[in-house]
Amino acid sequence: MRRPPCSGRGSHGFTLIELLVVIAIIAVLIGLLLPAVQAAREASRRAQCVNNLKQLALAAHNYESTAGCLPPGHFFSRWGAASTNWYYGSNSFIQMLPFLEQQSSTNAFNSQYGAYSMANHTVAGVGLSALWCPSDTAASNRVSIAGDLVGYYGDPAPGSTGITYTSYATNVGTWPVYYDLGDVALGTYPPDYNAWVQSGNGVMYLGSSTKIASITDGTSNTLLLGEHAHGILDAVSQTTYQMWGSGYWGDTQFDTLEPINAYKKLGDRIAGGWWWVPLQSASSFHPGGANFAFCDGSVKFLRESIATWQTDFNNFGDPVGIAYGDYSEYRIGTAKPSVYQALSTRDGRETVSADAY
Repeated sequence: MRRPPCSGRGSHGFTLIELLVVIAIIAVLIGLLLPAVQAAREASRRAQCVNNLKQLALAAHNYESTAGCLPPGHFFSRWGAASTNWYYGSNSFIQMLPFLEQQSSTNAFNSQYGAYSMANHTVAGVGLSALWCPSDTAASNRVSIAGDLVGYYGDPAPGSTGITYTSYATNVGTWPVYYDLGDVALGTYPPDYNAWVQSGNGVMYLGSSTKIASITDGTSNTLLLGEHAHGILDAVSQTTYQMWGSGYWGDTQFDTLEPINAYKKLGDRIAGGWWWVPLQSASSFHPGGANFAFCDGSVKFLRESIATWQTDFNNFGDPVGIAYGDYSEYRIGTAKPSVYQALSTRDGRETVSADAY
């Protein structure tokens, strides 16, 4: 028997208005979901960054237990076998290799020669994941030795894989400790070199030999390592600075002369020629601050709003009231160190409460 035709309304699709409403609802949901996903990913990256710093801090302590002092931030050696002058040697990270399960790299590094020497090209290309913050993706790039890099490293040695970089640096103190012994004969240290080394008030810097016992400010109140974001540099600087095996002061060391994330606060000045600011200051891609390892092995996130001393914009960004010694090395003068600077000194006798940072 045939059924009578349906007398009701037939089914239909979405109207244009209904479709737009659905799309709008989906867009709102995505807008709410994306920040949560991004926050979760950043939390994961930040946790991995903390783990990296803990691993590096443990390696530094193991080195101290073996050698009797923390690894020097840098010391000088020869460029090559035929050289009669000093050149940049190895740094703290090179010295810590045996305690980072990198014995093969330790064996491959020739400590008689500088970090830039052709004899050490193999080690220069080793990529250490413990030195890469996941939020600083540029640090894990491997760059071939060509162009400007030939001026640093010379022509690449056979089998060279290029060079890699670092997201972390050692704590020099309240100011950089730098000196160039390139024109000085091997085996001699001039008075100005000694003056610069003696000005260091951090824990790992040029010529340092800091013992844990000498950190009289307290290991829980003294910085050991900090973030030093590689990706904040311009494209050219990313190839020539912050090479992980380098002892150059702007590559693997940081100081508290400038505030955390100074590249944000002094962007106009940097663009105007203050190229050294992003090299010497601690920085990161984590929102609001950066991670730091302390000398007790703990890792803490310091806000970029932490109290710091006043910058003198008429004196190339040095602190207001800073003084200089006979060889242009830094001296406190009337400058007033604040919380951030107090955390970077090993024996400044400052009192810093935990709620200050």
